[in-house]
Amino acid sequence: MAMLGDEFSLTSQLTFKYFEQKKKKALYKLGEALRRNKVDKEVIPLIDLINSFPQWFTTSSCAGRVALLSKEGVRSKYTATFWYKTHDPSEIQTMKECIPTEFDGQLWLLVSPPMFHVVARTLKDAHELQLMAKQARLGYSKIQSVKPSIVVEILGTGMLSLPIGQDGEIFVTESYLDYVLRIGEEMLREDQQRMWKWHDLLVQFKKTGNNHGTRERKGNLGN
Repeated sequence: MAMLGDEFSLTSQLTFKYFEQKKKKALYKLGEALRRNKVDKEVIPLIDLINSFPQWFTTSSCAGRVALLSKEGVRSKYTATFWYKTHDPSEIQTMKECIPTEFDGQLWLLVSPPMFHVVARTLKDAHELQLMAKQARLGYSKIQSVKPSIVVEILGTGMLSLPIGQDGEIFVTESYLDYVLRIGEEMLREDQQRMWKWHDLLVQFKKTGNNHGTRERKGNLGN
């Protein structure tokens, strides 16, 4: 039994050492991205908070956004041309001014919720992070992978993907576009409020060392 215990202890030490090495590299890359203004400024306080915990570190983040883009086809992700994007719900109505009169392929209006990828040191750490996100009603949050790293995806629920034109022709009316943009604004605003609720839960967790005081009742962890 002593030998098994020693083996388990060594394995844990190696796992934590691997985690610390990965975190060091990730924070270096984050620093480079910050210097090049490649990080959404809206989420910098949140990612700084997450990375201040010894058991977590971020690898990607997005504050959520509304975008207008054209692309060759439904799956043509890497050939897209962005005509407009914003992370600020109050700016969404200005998108109408950016609709192109000439474009090739399909024209899409997209609403994406806040999303973060966070590496956790242990499964327990991953579950704690996911629980707080669910408590904040970031309802699509999940443990995305456990090997080689334990990765938690924090994700809101407000998503919209709508084709509105093809090869220079717009298929929707202005009144319908206004309606869709109001919905998109509401979705993004609500998910960003939930994102900051998650921030507040993390602050409380940091102060108390646990989140027992904010644990939700069973059946309340959905959208």
